[in-house]
Formats: sequence, structure tokens, C-alpha cells
Amino acid sequence: MSIDEFFQMPAFDHRIVFVVSSYSYHFHPSRLLHLRDDILAHFFDALSLRSEAVVTVAKKVLEQVLVNNTNLPRDLLKNSLRPLLLVLNDPKRLSAPLLEALARLLFLLKAFFNDLLGDKLITLLNLWCKPETSASKASKPSELTQIPVALIEAFHLLPPSSAKLLDALVKSTLQLEADSPRTHLPMTLESPFRPPLIKFLNQHTKFSVEFFLARVSEPAYRSLFRYILKSPDAGPSHFPLSSL
Repeated sequence: MSIDEFFQMPAFDHRIVFVVSSYSYHFHPSRLLHLRDDILAHFFDALSLRSEAVVTVAKKVLEQVLVNNTNLPRDLLKNSLRPLLLVLNDPKRLSAPLLEALARLLFLLKAFFNDLLGDKLITLLNLWCKPETSASKASKPSELTQIPVALIEAFHLLPPSSAKLLDALVKSTLQLEADSPRTHLPMTLESPFRPPLIKFLNQHTKFSVEFFLARVSEPAYRSLFRYILKSPDAGPSHFPLSSL
């Protein structure tokens, strides 16, 4: 059965799938476990689809499964992650939908990723900070903005050790903004790179405040920090200066 056929099953069948996939591994014969693994593989594949309704169903099922089972077969996880991770090794194959699928996997499987993924994302982001290389990799002008935004979006889902990437991530964001005319966006529009950056900073508030205070003499960092403190998504409630 193809992934498309799988998600064309009637709603009643979806409920059966949900029940089967939610059972614990410890109470089922191997035959049912094999069926369950096949079903879960379909749900992992569905995270890469563009249908919002299908993605929502897949995320809900997988979240429930991961709550009930912390010992999913390693082969199942590796096979589910491998296609996306392989694409990260080929910048020309990057796309915003693919990076959104990676973010969904990070949300579900954060504990299964190590620091190497963060380093890889920084390397890819740095490529998109160079106009001469990013222009050759983009298949259409909109990707000059969409792909780096999707890359930055993934960082707040990385493990806590990703705090070490703050310096590189902020530098890349400022570089992207410095080159913003090449994104074909009107200069009056707000930077699309800042909202996903703030999500990352919210995960490392004390470290972020210390980072920016150490650089307030630099206009670009001072301006960005002022923006962050005024942002309703961050601001004093997330960056309490009094805690320093």
C-alpha cells in the first residue's frame, strides 16, 4: 500500500490505526508488532507530505505513541530519519517543505539527535548567507528567503546543548538581513529571519542576554537586542535583565 492510499482510508480505519499504534510493545505478539511498525513507518513518512490535515493526524498519532513507548525499535527510527538526513548532505536538494518535515521530526524525536545536526544546520545556513552560492542553489527567488527561514526555525527544537550555536546563528541572521535586498522583499517589511531566531533565544534566555549585553557597543547587535526586548514573542518576560 502506498502512503497516499494509506491516508485515503476511511476515518473509522484511522481510529483503528490509532488504537493499534498506541498499544505498548510489551503486550503483543511479534506478528502484531510487525504490523504496528509498518503503520508507524507510514505515519513518519506522512510528516513529509504537504497536506496539513494529514500532517496533523500523523503528529498526533506519533506523539501518543512516543508517550506510551520510549523504546521504539532503533531500525524504525533510523529508517524514518535517513531520507531527510541524507538530503541535508546535498544543499541543492534543500527545500522549505523538507526542512519543515525535519522540524516535525525534531519536535517528536529531539532526544534521538546529537550536536552534529546543529553543526550541519549552521553549515547549511552559512551557505545561504553567501549571495553567490545561495542564488545558484535556489530554484526560484522565494527560496532565497524561505529556506534560510526554515533552517533557523529548526534550531529552537535542538537539544539544550545547542546553546553553543547562539553566536553563529545570530551572526548568520544579521548577515541574511544585511543582504535582504536580494530576497526581493520590500525594505519596509519586518525581517522574516527574526521570529524563528527569537524562538531559539527563548530556549536560552540567560545565555542570550549575556551574549547581547557583551556586544551592545556594536550597532547591529544593539539594534537586534532592542528589537528582541520589544517583541511580544520575547521581551522582558522572557529576557529578565534583573536576573543577571
